[in-house]
Amino acid sequence: MSASISRRERIRKRAKKIKSLIEMLDDVRAGFYSDLDKIEDLFKELKLKDAPYRPSSVLKSAKAILQLPQKSPEYPRLKKLGRFATYLLFIGLAGLVTATFVLILNLSYYIYLAIITAVLVVINISYFTKVYISQKIVKIYSERENEFEHHGETIKTMIEYLLLKYRDEVRKLGLDPRHVNLKLRHSDYKGLIVKEKPGFFSAKYTLTYSR
Repeated sequence: MSASISRRERIRKRAKKIKSLIEMLDDVRAGFYSDLDKIEDLFKELKLKDAPYRPSSVLKSAKAILQLPQKSPEYPRLKKLGRFATYLLFIGLAGLVTATFVLILNLSYYIYLAIITAVLVVINISYFTKVYISQKIVKIYSERENEFEHHGETIKTMIEYLLLKYRDEVRKLGLDPRHVNLKLRHSDYKGLIVKEKPGFFSAKYTLTYSR
C-alpha cells in the first residue's frame, strides 16, 4: 500500500514540475519575465531524454526574448519607471495598513478618509504607469517581430512536447485530461481547447485537453 502511495506521489510531483515548466515557458514566450535558473533546474530534474530540443537551446531562446527590450534606447527609462511604480505600490499598501489602524483605533474619520484618498491616487498612478510600461514593451517586441517569433517558435515546440508529457502523467494518476485546466497566455498549442478567454481579472486563457 505504501509503495503504491509513494509511486502516486512521485507521479504527482513530476506532473506538478512539468506544469510549472509549461507555465514559465509560456510566460517567456509572451515576453514576460520568468526565472531562467528555475527553468534550468526543472529541466535537470525532469531529465527529458526525448525532447525536441536540448534544454540549453530552449534557455538560449528564452534569454534572447527577455533581452530584446534591453536593445531599445527607451529601456533605461522604462526600467526607472518600473521601479517608481513598484515604490508607489508599496507606499499605497503601507497607506492601507495605516488607514486600517486609524479605523480600528477609532481616530478621526477625516484622517482615515484623507489616507484612503491618497492611497487610491497612489495605487492608480502605479497601475497606469505599469500599463504604460507594458504597452511600450509590447511595441519594442513588435519592432523586433521576426527575432521574437523565431525564438518563440522554439519555445512553443517545447511546450507542446511538455503538454503531451503532462497529459501522460495526469492519466497515470487516473484523471481525465479533459477535466484538467491550464492557465496560459497563448491558446495556439496543439491538443488544447479554450474553456475561457482572458477577461478583466485574468490575462490568461483557461485551457484544457481536447482528448
